[in-house]
Amino acid sequence: MIKIKNIKIKLLEKLVTLFGFDRLIVSSLEKIITENLGDKTMSKIEHRLESKYGISLTESIGQFQKFDVILREFFGAGADGLEKKFLESICKVKKSENKNIWFSIEDETTKKIILETYGDEDNVKILNFVNQEPNTISDILNHFKFPQTSGYRKINNLIDTGLLIEDGYVMSIDKKKVSTYHALFDSIRIDIVKNKIIIDVQFEKNNLHESAIMQTVFSL
Repeated sequence: MIKIKNIKIKLLEKLVTLFGFDRLIVSSLEKIITENLGDKTMSKIEHRLESKYGISLTESIGQFQKFDVILREFFGAGADGLEKKFLESICKVKKSENKNIWFSIEDETTKKIILETYGDEDNVKILNFVNQEPNTISDILNHFKFPQTSGYRKINNLIDTGLLIEDGYVMSIDKKKVSTYHALFDSIRIDIVKNKIIIDVQFEKNNLHESAIMQTVFSL
């Protein structure tokens, strides 16, 4: 039991360094990268990440520039095409009429997380509330009169999936820093076209620029 608990703690420590969107897609992205490169190549890349930076593949997703460096050691300029292929298996850039950048979610696992999240009325209330203005966890609980136990569970789940992200902090009455949060997506559209679920999302500009993956691959 102790070993399992320690493994979970270490995994959470790795994930906590990931920005919201990077955290949302980390599992799918690892799977896609492995499927495209194969176990043998991935083993070499993971070994190189460990020897050069002392980090795992999961950690390199949050520090994507380091993964980019290692990928270029193996594939040279071909890394550009590979990285774009990896990420476009998750989402693709599409621009709307008013030149705002929208992203179409392509990965089914990521779609499922988003649909399950936005299919819950309380989750939608929370995300809409912090979209208007970043708020602390206590502010959210008090505003909606959520029971503390279930309320904390919902909020922590949103943070864990990356759909609720830390924005900054405010000073409490006892002079302690308290984190504020806002939603990962500024806007979201969910449609069904010929039995296919289409999910388009738009990031608040600062959120987009915080993503190491997005910045490295799309140079936004």
